[in-house]
Amino acid sequence: MKTEYLEIEIAPMAFINQSVGFLRAADAVCHAQLASTAVPVPPEPIHFLFAHALELAFKGYLRASGIPTKELSHPMVGHHLGVLREMSSSLMKCLSADLQRDVLNIIGIFDQSNQKMGLRYFTMSCQTFPELGWARETIRHVVDAAGDTVKALDPLAARVGPAVKVNFTISRPEAKGRRCSTTAVACSSVDSSRN
Repeated sequence: MKTEYLEIEIAPMAFINQSVGFLRAADAVCHAQLASTAVPVPPEPIHFLFAHALELAFKGYLRASGIPTKELSHPMVGHHLGVLREMSSSLMKCLSADLQRDVLNIIGIFDQSNQKMGLRYFTMSCQTFPELGWARETIRHVVDAAGDTVKALDPLAARVGPAVKVNFTISRPEAKGRRCSTTAVACSSVDSSRN
């Protein structure tokens, strides 16, 4: 019998670690964008990274709260930040009232701009984006709170587990011999570099 991908439960820390990765990428691009010498980057890619970091943080928290992976991928949940925030209401209570208001406002802006996948693809709709520094600071608080809560719910969650997949990086083949090098990295559901 063939096992479907979504029948496999993804560890909460796998979502949290990916969230941290997207947040770091957003930070790097945001930092370069805010530098006076930066090459201008359209807002959509930066905000996509921030929005995806937020989505993954909520999903990590929800997985730790017992929500199955398959339910998190349901079309009614999927990439809908407002729905994920509502499902994560107890996580939101860990934030100050000001941060809760900021999260609510940023999610409203992202959900509006992401209609018809507007953060990923070109659309003819006008879009609105939160100011980069505001988004960066607010989303960092949510990612940190989600990670801390996952670890509090399961103190063993942050331990490095067995490798669950292998990622390969393949270099360009050399011109003369057409050889290429490959780097393989075994990945567990928890990234030991965070601990």
